[in-house]
Amino acid sequence: MFRVIIRGARIEWQKASSPFPGRIRHTGKGKMKALFFLRKTTFLKSKIVVGIFLSFALIACSVQDNNKETRYVVLSPEIAEIMSYLGVSDKIVGLTAECDYPQEMQNKEKVGNFGQLNLEKIIALNPDLVFTTALEQNEISTQLNKMNIETVQLYPSHIDDLIDMIDTLGVICNVIEKADSLKTYFLTHINEFKKIADARENKPNVFIEIYGDPIMSASNDSYLGQLLLLSGAENIFPSLIRDYARVNSEDVVKLNPDVIILTYPGITAQDVKNRKGWTNINAVKNNKIYTIDEVNPDLLLRAGPRNIQGIQLLIEIFYGENN
Repeated sequence: MFRVIIRGARIEWQKASSPFPGRIRHTGKGKMKALFFLRKTTFLKSKIVVGIFLSFALIACSVQDNNKETRYVVLSPEIAEIMSYLGVSDKIVGLTAECDYPQEMQNKEKVGNFGQLNLEKIIALNPDLVFTTALEQNEISTQLNKMNIETVQLYPSHIDDLIDMIDTLGVICNVIEKADSLKTYFLTHINEFKKIADARENKPNVFIEIYGDPIMSASNDSYLGQLLLLSGAENIFPSLIRDYARVNSEDVVKLNPDVIILTYPGITAQDVKNRKGWTNINAVKNNKIYTIDEVNPDLLLRAGPRNIQGIQLLIEIFYGENN
């Protein structure tokens, strides 16, 4: 069974059930019948990583049955959205409930929620390939591989990873030109945002709260933190023990953000104002608290082309500019 995992500059190929290290066997037009055990982790520049991966992806593509339509099950809203941009959503036969954009995704068969997947439904859809992500989906990837269902696990934790993911999907889905166009669109805007952000002075200090109990935020190394920097703001928590980590309420008060962005449901600006000791924070005094009613979190939390809209929205909030 063939499994590919891409996380940033790390790529892994896994087959844990065969005693034959490094061997691959496939039989003509049928699905790959793997007899290989390969677990390889390399830390390389992203372009080299993608180049290595592409050769394996081409093998996976070459063994599909040419007499039937390719069937994908997608368990990540980020991957589903990018596949829609690449024009291959018609090949998607199953999704998680969170895969709700664009509109066409809402009418497709659902196979559970992000962290609670229905394995029987996935199997019943008879997919040629299942796209998974990290975190709670590691186990489902392992289970599917044991049942001879091929998986590709993609987890973009940084902007460079998103570019690699678009490359990967372009090859697997045989839409390389569309992937190149999407990358060009995305990178053109990202480079322009960076140029403008680097030239700005008197940048606002911003606190992004991704969860409230406990209070959690995002560092500059996180995907969300990178988008914040591209919008021309200063993150009050540039470094954390992890990309997304718990922070102390007292530290937020001490760092005195000019703007507060809340990216999760169930909280209002008034809830933030009512927190002990927060009344003297600039963002509270100046009513610069933005909830999901003002900032669609999907534009920032889902890695994909709509991040361009998310950055533009942040620039409008911080500077009153509509680029």
